[in-house]
Amino acid sequence: MSDKSVEALREERLALRREICTLARVKEAVELDDFGIIKLINTMMACVYRFRFDPPVPMNEIDDLENRTSQISFMSTGTEELLGYAPEYFLGRDGKVMLDRIHVDDSPHMFTALKKSMRNKEMCRLSYRIRSFSGEYRWIWERCVGSYNDKGELTHAQGLMTDIGEQHRQAYQLRRDLTLHHIPAGDRYKFDNIIGKSEAMKKVYSAILDSCEGNSHIVLYGESGTGKDLVARSIHSLSDRAEHAFIPVNCGAIPDYLFESEFFGYRRGAFTGAIRDKKGFMDLADKGTLFLDEIGEISLSNQAKLLRAVEDGGFTPLGSNEFRRPNVRIIAATNRDLAEEVRKGKFRADLYYRIHVIPINIPPLRERGEDIFLLTDYFQEQILGQGVKKLPISVFAAFEKYSWPGNIRELQNVIQRYLTTGELGIPSDTRFGDETCTLCTLKADKLETAVTQFESQYIRAALEATHWNRTTAAQRLGISRKTLFRKMKKCGID
Repeated sequence: MSDKSVEALREERLALRREICTLARVKEAVELDDFGIIKLINTMMACVYRFRFDPPVPMNEIDDLENRTSQISFMSTGTEELLGYAPEYFLGRDGKVMLDRIHVDDSPHMFTALKKSMRNKEMCRLSYRIRSFSGEYRWIWERCVGSYNDKGELTHAQGLMTDIGEQHRQAYQLRRDLTLHHIPAGDRYKFDNIIGKSEAMKKVYSAILDSCEGNSHIVLYGESGTGKDLVARSIHSLSDRAEHAFIPVNCGAIPDYLFESEFFGYRRGAFTGAIRDKKGFMDLADKGTLFLDEIGEISLSNQAKLLRAVEDGGFTPLGSNEFRRPNVRIIAATNRDLAEEVRKGKFRADLYYRIHVIPINIPPLRERGEDIFLLTDYFQEQILGQGVKKLPISVFAAFEKYSWPGNIRELQNVIQRYLTTGELGIPSDTRFGDETCTLCTLKADKLETAVTQFESQYIRAALEATHWNRTTAAQRLGISRKTLFRKMKKCGID
């Protein structure tokens, strides 16, 4: 045999050996996929799934993804721990059996993000609530990707879902603790930008924390000047939408004929004077919060237009054929009783039931007596700066007796007027300025006894004006708590 034949045989043997090695690696990979990977997936404390779309979904039909036929082809054993169902319950069923379990407030955001990711062939990351076998909703974090055929059509969706309910609870508790407890001493009576320590306001703070999670619409009830806008901004700033826009709208200031163009926007040439495209409030608030102040001022005809946009999840700008679907959370505010307005036929019942998911009542200032002193200090410092002299106790006594129909806004104006002119401008029989105590009220011959009586009256007036809050009364009097207690004991004040 020639050297050439020997060399050729050697090459063939080497090629065969390489092929055998390749086949061995393929066999190992297949066995790992059949046994190792599946076994590994089934050890995870998560639900791994795969949907098959039949027929595949073309790119131009992705927006109708939730209505396409799909079949669940794989569910890991972690499904049972996550949702309470054995994986066999879902196998072979339409994917809608899973989608229908998503919380109604979360599904619009979820579908919007899912469609965008599938259209761009990107990984989708989501968090939402899903209903388990027991009927309770669990917070889920999900990552999913699509598979596509040679035509670019979506054939499969697969991903992983895991329970993040505990993380949500811990984050919620941490947020509550940081907000209500671990705040600087100088701000111990502040919640975000809201000032108050009364029981009425503590209920509002709790409602804010409870409502900032999720996407449910909110209605704030309260008299004019109670700070409904501050509450709305606090809810937004504590929510997952805080990084996006907060769009405040004074509904009473928008004429009926401008409602559609202001809320839904328009395209250039839609009407005379439309020289450029303009986004409406709904688009500007996409992924954020739309604050509708005095929603009761919207006319019935425009209420119907707003309802249509909320119910359909979108709208068409004037002069456009494009249907817009912004992700908007509505916080409405009103000084009216909307339920009574519905009975009178002045507010649409269908819109009322659509937005009246979480009602929050903001108390008037007359129900927040102890907060008046905190607010007065705050406004005084805002006007004159820190370190200013405290207002006379007689001013606070007048504040306590007044009913404050204009609420916090009126209080701010009264303080500014007093600091500027020395006049309060509110009904009162009290003489304002430095504290006075007439001699006729002092029944004493000796100076020492008269001083003690005067001091006793003065301290008692400070305590009554501050609802017997010793710390606040001591601050008003310019003495320490220890000194105040000593003088109270001396004067026989319990």
